[in-house]
Parts: sequence; structure tokens; C-alpha cells
Amino acid sequence: SYAEETCPDVKVIGVGASDKLTILRGCPGIPGLPGQQGPIGPVGAKGKGSAGIPGKMGPTGLKGDNYTLNLGGFTGGDAGDSLFGHRNRGFSTKDRDNDASPSNCAQRYQGAWWYSACHVSNLNGLYNYSYKVSEMKFR
Repeated sequence: SYAEETCPDVKVIGVGASDKLTILRGCPGIPGLPGQQGPIGPVGAKGKGSAGIPGKMGPTGLKGDNYTLNLGGFTGGDAGDSLFGHRNRGFSTKDRDNDASPSNCAQRYQGAWWYSACHVSNLNGLYNYSYKVSEMKFR
């Protein structure tokens, strides 16, 4: 895979068989992004406004804390911080309901995500047009 070619020491962690959370660890630098400690930017984003970027993205939590999303402060952009409501939320899939909603947001919106009740942003969810593959990379 591309990750293995560019990051030979990468470790991949998955959740479930069909709803997968993949975390790349041990990658010294991701091509196209500035510097080893550079910011994470939107990939393939469409629409109006500039998306901006989180100031720092900490490591996603471990399995024991449901892969909690740890984010720093938001910087830049006029589109707003669409991940704000998802901070410190556990990762939910159709068979692991870790959201704050009475229903299972991952089932309702047909995609695994760090749901609250339910979402402001949802990279893997049901839209008028959904991408077949999405990828998030953390350093």
C-alpha cells in the first residue's frame, strides 16, 4: 500500500471488519504536508469557505477509551471548526455505539465516526454523494 511504501515503520490499528478506524503511527513524514510536526489539512475538501486546520491533533486514544478523538485549538479559515462537537468523543461504529444519542448515530448515518449526538461533520457518512474511500493521517 501507499502508506507502507512511504512509511516503512507504520503500524495500522483497525476497528471491526467493515467499519475501520486506521491509525498510521511511526511515519516520519507524510508527503504533501509541511515538516514532520506540520499541520493536518483537509484532503479533497469541496465547498465554500476555507476549512482551516486544527492547531494540534493529539494521538487518537487507545481501544480502552474507545479511540477518543483528542484535538487542540482550531486555527484559520472562515468555514468554522466542524470538529468542535466531536472533541473527546469515542469512535462509534454500527456495532459499537459510543455516542451520546439515544439512537446509534453510526447506524443512522451509515458511517463510523466520533459522534456526539449526532454530528456537525461526518467524513464517512451518508451524503448525496459519498466518497468510496476516505483517509485521515495523524502525526
